[in-house]
Amino acid sequence: MVERELREISLEAMAVLSFAHEAKDRYAAGHSRRVTDIATAIGKRLSLNEEELTDLKWGSLLHDIGKIAVDELTINKPGRLTGAEYEHVMTHPIVGASIVRPVAGSKSITEIIEHHHSHYDGSGFNQKLRGEDIPLLARIVALADAYDAMTSPRSYRPALSRDEALSEIRRSIGRQFDPAVANAFLEMSTADITPGRRRILVTDDEASIRLLVRSILGNEYAVIEAGNGQKAVEVAQSQHPALILMDVLMPEKDGLQACYEIKANLATKDIPVVMLTAIDLEMNKKLAANWGADGYMTKPFTPQELLDAVTQFLKSTPNS
Repeated sequence: MVERELREISLEAMAVLSFAHEAKDRYAAGHSRRVTDIATAIGKRLSLNEEELTDLKWGSLLHDIGKIAVDELTINKPGRLTGAEYEHVMTHPIVGASIVRPVAGSKSITEIIEHHHSHYDGSGFNQKLRGEDIPLLARIVALADAYDAMTSPRSYRPALSRDEALSEIRRSIGRQFDPAVANAFLEMSTADITPGRRRILVTDDEASIRLLVRSILGNEYAVIEAGNGQKAVEVAQSQHPALILMDVLMPEKDGLQACYEIKANLATKDIPVVMLTAIDLEMNKKLAANWGADGYMTKPFTPQELLDAVTQFLKSTPNS
């Protein structure tokens, strides 16, 4: 028992070190935690046992720890990397595995770290294994890592939407991704990925605003999205989020109409709706309240202001 506890303490310390380094990269903050959520959900879908899920958790949390040995200017470079820079960055799986190996207590954890960039068809950078010779847990993390990278912004491109990322995964089945792992993931919803977290529905026709809110709230909540009021009404009924953040001016159905319909429906009327808009007029605030909105928040906002507002409104629905 003492040996196991020491192992856990050592791995936790390494995870803290990895998170601290990750936080310096504005594009990667929270990445390892999100990858762990996704990988663990896939592992459960594939009926992994408890020992495998524990190894999967630690391997996911620590998969990028080797980046502490990579030049920060290269990691944070605006724009695409040169061939030499990419080769330097891609040393992190081997470096990370060597860092963790003395305390891991499990070969599976270091295998995840070492092989998390391996492609199923063997086409990855300096790859030695292919297909099912790549450890299963590493194949799971490879997909989780790629999905989170695709749906996060980079200096050289905006984030892909969930649908765009799923299409990319479908195109890469059998090449970059293990078919069994990919198909299991494609069967899952956003709520399946973060089952222990309360769901926040962000409704805005601007993808950049949805991304901003997701980046602020994504470490603590399962953020689901809708691009217009009509979609928000449908998602509210099907997924029953704990809170809805709603823009006012949107195509198809604006936020006030959507709020009214959500509040008029017995199945969704108890979901708090907070209008999140750039319109800072007292008349609009009163109109929103008349149409059923529980709160009104104006853009721009700081991350802490948004987190505080979400916390306040969730207190009114503790069992959602």
